[in-house]
Amino acid sequence: MTEPAMITNVLTTLASLFVLWFLVFWMYADFELEWYRQKMFSIRDSLFDYARETGLPFEDPAYVLLRQTMNGFIRFGDRVGFISTLLLAWNRDEEEIDLFRARWAAAYANLSPARRETLQHYEHRMHEAVTQHIILGSGMVLLIFPVAVGFAVMKSGQQVIASLAAAIKRREVFYTLDEAAIDSANAA
Repeated sequence: MTEPAMITNVLTTLASLFVLWFLVFWMYADFELEWYRQKMFSIRDSLFDYARETGLPFEDPAYVLLRQTMNGFIRFGDRVGFISTLLLAWNRDEEEIDLFRARWAAAYANLSPARRETLQHYEHRMHEAVTQHIILGSGMVLLIFPVAVGFAVMKSGQQVIASLAAAIKRREVFYTLDEAAIDSANAA
């Protein structure tokens, strides 16, 4: 390969990488944040419609807690990311998680089983949207995630996946995120 052809290939590659970086870390990130917020608005609107149609008081503690959490996630969605979630999970305080878990339990305690199940469904939908945002909202995660998952499966196999699934099932990560979302909503 001649020197001018090599220089052309290097410049073309660098320009392509710059365009890819711009698309993934700038354009896509803005699009994904708006998509996430719209999804959260939709879940919150659906929750409002459910409360209005079924006569669930808008002052009900479970409804208020769920709505405040959603409002916090909408408001600080630009700050919910993979790294911030890892830092929250790393620095979580078990006592605060237990207090927040008790707060949710107290809020759900006076509901009928059907209403409790429905509101927990909305909570689950909210957490699904947040999880998708954490994964899809980070360009770095989009680039690294497939490699990391492949490595984790090869290295530790089912143990890593089972441990992660158990933490998500226990909602420990979500309680920490939920509490941060409520704090953000109440700060307004």
